[in-house]
Amino acid sequence: MAKERGNVSAEDLAAVREAGFGENEIVEIVAVVAENFFTNLINKVASTEVDFLSI
Repeated sequence: MAKERGNVSAEDLAAVREAGFGENEIVEIVAVVAENFFTNLINKVASTEVDFLSI
């Protein structure tokens, strides 16, 4: 989803459903990806210093 900038194919959605995820869980996945993208943008604009070890 992030790689394709929100463009998700019907086949991709079908695969997620086949893996056992329901509609509510799919919305939750989208929300978490969006939250991570948003916070990454904010941190880039703010030039936030990373204060933990990289893995």
